[in-house]
Amino acid sequence: FPSRVATRLNIAYEFIVNRECVPNKIRSENRGLSSAILLSLSPRQVKSVVSKLLTQTAKLARNHQDSRNDPSKSFGKHTPSNTRVLAKDYLAGGTLLVVRSKEDIPDWEVALREFTSLSVLNHSAMQSTSRKQASTASKCAGFDVVLTTYDAIKSKEATIPVDSYGCAILRQTATENPSSHDDGWMTVRTSGTESAATQKQKCLLLSILHRMSWFRVILIDELGRKGFVTKPGTARAQAAVALYSKSRYFYLFLQM
Repeated sequence: FPSRVATRLNIAYEFIVNRECVPNKIRSENRGLSSAILLSLSPRQVKSVVSKLLTQTAKLARNHQDSRNDPSKSFGKHTPSNTRVLAKDYLAGGTLLVVRSKEDIPDWEVALREFTSLSVLNHSAMQSTSRKQASTASKCAGFDVVLTTYDAIKSKEATIPVDSYGCAILRQTATENPSSHDDGWMTVRTSGTESAATQKQKCLLLSILHRMSWFRVILIDELGRKGFVTKPGTARAQAAVALYSKSRYFYLFLQM
């Protein structure tokens, strides 16, 4: 970042990249622990950091998508028309970027066009009847970045089982878990005195996006009483927590 605030932006970028380089095994063993960095960044600087991150890690994100999806055989491009699930259970997405409202999306679309060459889908612009369809996941899996809103992800489109952390439980294939007769779909992930046979699986009504394994989830929110993710128990906060991803980041800004 060649600017007056280059040091600050590079610290933010390097912190994020280092977190994403943590192996999956170590990340899973330390689940429940979190790291954070507090920096004073303007909305435009946040867009710059995110755009650089998306560009520099585009290959990693696409490898994640290819691990579950069947990408186009023509030049390896990801397009909605030819993306389908390989294991017939769930699709993998690139980066899901969640903003506060539809009014914020045009600014992000401009920034991503200016700083990156990645494909972008505006999920919140889709009609509600279209978003409910199972093909929505296939469409989203064909893009590098999916832009949406908190209201869109809290839409009651599908029944999603969640674990004790409130995170969505995705189905496991027989090859990944041969001993599971139900593919892990309704297996209880909580620890307690009750047996798995007697415990009831907690489920939430959430969006189709919660049936996907995202490489990265980025949540943009406002700092203070108007924030969404800082209010546990609300529909927006539950929907944000439930998103399944390898890594996630919160960017909180102070409305002046």
